[in-house]
This record gives sequence, structure tokens and C-alpha cells, in this order.
Amino acid sequence: MDKIALNGRINEAEPYYQKVIRRCEQPDLVRHVVQKMRMYGKKADVAQQAGYLQHWWMLGALPGREIWRNRDAFPITEPIQFNQRIILGERAFRWQYVDLDTPDGHLNFHEHFTNGERSAVYAYAEIAAPSDMDVLFKVGSDDDMFCWLNGVSVYRFIGGRAWKADEDVFPVRLVKGGNRVLVKVLNGNGGWDCSLRITDTTHQPLILTQRTAEGLSAASALSVSEGTAQSKTISTAEGLEYIDLLIGTGETPNDGDQVQVHIVGTLQNGKEVTNTRKRGEALYFTLGGGGVIQGLDVGVRSMRVGGKRRLIVPPALAYKDVPTGVIPPQSTLIIEVELLSSEH
Repeated sequence: MDKIALNGRINEAEPYYQKVIRRCEQPDLVRHVVQKMRMYGKKADVAQQAGYLQHWWMLGALPGREIWRNRDAFPITEPIQFNQRIILGERAFRWQYVDLDTPDGHLNFHEHFTNGERSAVYAYAEIAAPSDMDVLFKVGSDDDMFCWLNGVSVYRFIGGRAWKADEDVFPVRLVKGGNRVLVKVLNGNGGWDCSLRITDTTHQPLILTQRTAEGLSAASALSVSEGTAQSKTISTAEGLEYIDLLIGTGETPNDGDQVQVHIVGTLQNGKEVTNTRKRGEALYFTLGGGGVIQGLDVGVRSMRVGGKRRLIVPPALAYKDVPTGVIPPQSTLIIEVELLSSEH
């Protein structure tokens, strides 16, 4: 894989990297492969697919483990102001952004702060929920950990321990739209880590929109339209499976409507077979008119304009036994579709 990538053929190497990520049960190897992909300009987002928060802002390191057990460096109940410095004594601290590339949501503070012994750090994230919803927060830390949701304390652990993903589980309620998650982790000595994963009450990962450094610029931008309707795979009567990645705010199209979509289609091995974004030309078709494969027709039918959805299209709803271009016969297709518009 690496030889192929080093020869400038990253698009050929990517399916093999993706296969390792999907099938490997060794976190260190998966982390290595994800880092390789990022080095070549590719992104896997395996942490977010598992429900882990991966987009964080950090503030630290604040010296004095015992000091910060009973006090805070700023008003916890107020929204974070990233452009403001926190002045403590003669030192000024600023928030810094990190986008995790760890498959288990592992945030290792020692990688970002060299003076971490017996110190404190804050980590902050924003997520969007499509509605008020009961969820589970699954956390791990090394050592003490405090967690606030929308300015309210929801979790507290005092003591020394080694980090382990999902070590503690507790229920919380997300509100429709933007939610602010803040954690404080105090280090004794040795490791200094945390992770936070969100699942539904049946322990299925929730793939919720997270604020990024490049994307959403304010908490108010996190809205229901940017949340997911569910993280579970839905099966239709026709045999299509899909996962909603983004709920649109527009209308749901009807048969006979002219729809405009962007699609990115791959085989199960990750090989890309179509990409309207790369071509710079959206796909237009009449819903229910037979102009596209049945799986795409069925998948778009229940979407709302502005939404994004991942379709798992079996051969019976795609090209069946007929080889088409680079698509072998009896191929299952993975299609990510964005519904741009619908006209009656």
C-alpha cells in the first residue's frame, strides 16, 4: 500500500487503506493507517463514525492539580469565546484546536502540552442534535475528569486511573440544535488522556454534526438541519439500506419531480466509480422515471432537500449481472447522495 501511495497513486492505495481500517481490530495499526491517509490528503473520520467526539478545542496546561479540583479558570455556564485569552497570574492561555485521527477518540494531552505533570486542561466541543433526545455519554480519562453539558455538571470522577475508552457511562439529554460539551481533566503523573463517545440509549453510535475549525463559526450555526436523524441503518421494503448523515430543511420530492443531486459512488472495497463533485456537474433525473438505478430512486424518495444520505445498494437495485464500466457484475454499491433541489 505504502509503495503504491509513495509512487503518487494514492487513489489506488486508498481502497486498501480503507479495508485495513474496516477489518483490523488493532487500534494502533488503524491509527497508523489513518495517519498515513491524512499525510496523503485523505481522511477516514473513523472516530466520528463510532460516535466519538473528534473536534476539540483545548486550554492548558494549568499548573496545580489540587487547585483546579475546586475552582475553574472561566465561567463554566457561559459560551466559550475562542478569541479571548485567559489570564492566570502572569501567564496568558489561549484555546487551540485539534482534529483527532484516533479510531477510539483518544485525546492525548501530552502530545499538545509538555508541562502536564500535576496540571489541568479543559477540552471543549460543540455538537448538533436534530431534536431533544436522551443519549448516553461514554467517557474515559487519566486522571480526574469533570464534564459539563450546556453549562450544567453531568459527571465527576476524582482519582487516579489509566485511560480506557468508554470506562464510565451516564445518561444525558441533548437539546434540539447546538449543545456545548466541556470537560476538565487533571493529571497526577504519567498518562494524561480522555475520550467521549455519544450513543443512543440502546448503545448504537450517534453520528452527530460537530463544530470544526473550518466549518461552523458560531454555536448558533449548529441547528437541526445539520444533525442526523438516526445513526442506525434503515432497511426499505425494496431491500435498500441507508443512513441519514444530514437532515435537510426543504421539501420531500414526489414521483415525477425533477431532482438535482450530487453523488459519490464506490464499490465495497472503497474504489470510487462515480463522483459528480469532481466532475463539477450535478446529476438531474426525474424521480420514479427509471432514468437512474432503482437504489438511487428509492433512496432519494424519502429525503428532504438539503439532506445527505449514505445508501447501501444491493446488486438487485443496481446493475445486477451486467458489468458497467468499472463496476463488476453483482456489485453492491455505496452511494453518498446530497439532494440539492426538487421541482414539480
